[in-house]
Amino acid sequence: TITIRDDLWWSDGVEVTAEDYVYTLKNLMFSDWLNYPYQTDWQETVNGETVFVEPEVANETTFVIKRKTVDPEFLDGSIYSLTPYPKHIAIKYEGDVKAFTQAEEFNNLTYTGNLGPYKFKEWIRNDKYVVERNPDFYLGQDTGAPYFEQYIIKLFGTPAAVHAALEAGDIQYTGIEPEQVAKFKQMEGIKVYTVPTRSYDLIIYNLRNNGWEGLDNKEVRQALSMSIDKQAVINSIRLGFGDPAFSFIPKPSPWYTEEGVSKFGFG
Repeated sequence: TITIRDDLWWSDGVEVTAEDYVYTLKNLMFSDWLNYPYQTDWQETVNGETVFVEPEVANETTFVIKRKTVDPEFLDGSIYSLTPYPKHIAIKYEGDVKAFTQAEEFNNLTYTGNLGPYKFKEWIRNDKYVVERNPDFYLGQDTGAPYFEQYIIKLFGTPAAVHAALEAGDIQYTGIEPEQVAKFKQMEGIKVYTVPTRSYDLIIYNLRNNGWEGLDNKEVRQALSMSIDKQAVINSIRLGFGDPAFSFIPKPSPWYTEEGVSKFGFG
């Protein structure tokens, strides 16, 4: 059961309701005509058959999604990332993928009302994407958010171009490669922060028919994994920026644990 706020509206003043969410799911994301790329996030296997979950409107601010099976990742992976479309606008383009994808309201994001902290302002292909402060943001009265009048995302073709822009002061923030850290730490006016991330690198063994048959043996795979000096890999490739990982759940995750984890490799 999902309950939405009762103080949300689209740009034309129409209130955002549970009907918008359910319409987005059933008529857009689950449809054949729109070719939504993440349909499998909303599917489950029941008695050997792949079916969609069942969203239903309960009232104006509440909708229910019924499942036949249990998926502990469904809430975090699908529900939290669900972005609704306004039914009263989208229904005009339903069934026509060209009209839908070229609709001015959707391309220019002029329909978003008070849903987000920023509003679309400008997009120059291969150059920059600009958003400006949304004075109607639903959290604005409580927190004063957002805190910037304008936000610009600059696009660059190469890492060298990014580095040059940072050195020149044309941009205020970017990620840099490990081999660039020492250089930028010495520059006046630039601060380098090392922060944990949720990404990880991994070795995947080929268990398909065209792979080495020895890899079908679990003990062989474990032996190969045991032989890897993970800290040496981190030191030589990541220049020390990283920690040995023994699970697909990264350390910054609130679900990280070492309990019951078999550690293959060393470091």
